[in-house]
Amino acid sequence: MNEAHKFRFGIKFQALTRAEILEQTRQAEDLGYSSLTVSDHVSGPRLGPIATLAALAALDSKLYLTSAVFGNDFRHPAFLANEAVTIDLISNGRLELGIGTGWWEPDYIQTGLVFDSPSTRVSRLIEAIHILKGLFSGQKFSFDGQYYTICDLELMPKPSRQPPLLIGGGGKRMLSLAGREADIVSVNPLSKDGTMDIEAFFASAFAQKIGWVREAAGERFAALELQCMCFGLTVTDGDQQQAAEHWVTEAARAFKIPAELKIEDILESPYILIGDVDQLIDKLQAIREQYGVSYFTIPSSAVETFGPVVARLAGR
Repeated sequence: MNEAHKFRFGIKFQALTRAEILEQTRQAEDLGYSSLTVSDHVSGPRLGPIATLAALAALDSKLYLTSAVFGNDFRHPAFLANEAVTIDLISNGRLELGIGTGWWEPDYIQTGLVFDSPSTRVSRLIEAIHILKGLFSGQKFSFDGQYYTICDLELMPKPSRQPPLLIGGGGKRMLSLAGREADIVSVNPLSKDGTMDIEAFFASAFAQKIGWVREAAGERFAALELQCMCFGLTVTDGDQQQAAEHWVTEAARAFKIPAELKIEDILESPYILIGDVDQLIDKLQAIREQYGVSYFTIPSSAVETFGPVVARLAGR
């Protein structure tokens, strides 16, 4: 277990208006959440991630602002570095910079971008991370790689720090990269080609992914903050089994997951939280004890019902 890390909880931010931004931010802070997370896809309904993060940065708030995650293929890393430094400065150091390869094929099809192989996209991301860290150093930086070239570039105003880097993934190469380079590692059920299958939700698959991170991180593993994005969350006041069966039915339609998924596998999966408040607290404590995961991001639809769990676990 990563004993240095206390529980904290983030929200998948889905505000679509100024009023919703203000209300959801207030609610998150009042209930004890730690962060607001924005995604990076061209299709909606969703607000653009950079403008949303900038708007949140200008608010008087203590919430961390998390990109989960910027698709590397959608922006040159030097321009992303400039935007990240700007948001971090405006927010007084509240940015958590999440970056990935770009994985959702419709983003590429709808915009005419080339959807390269997973290997090529990861190789390009490796170069981008090197550039981001170089520019965050505050010094002039040059780089001559296979995909990017940087010539004596210095960000101004100078970065006040390197924002914590969040890297997420489900395949071995991505999670190994995260183990070597990230401050926050987000483990998800996606495979290396961006697809999701039934076995990815199993606790055994999750354990294997944590093992890849641990192996690549080496001595720095204890310093990593491990994060899990919840794909299903139901706070019940009744039958846990019935709620799990309902989730399987919904997941079969939303994620194209086979409906014959066993209920016991769902209830053991770190990605799925179903139960009453006490059951959820017990499960989260068990996940942290077994895997070292202490940072959980939940759907915005469950912010209020999950609040009692946050109240009892956040910061502990």
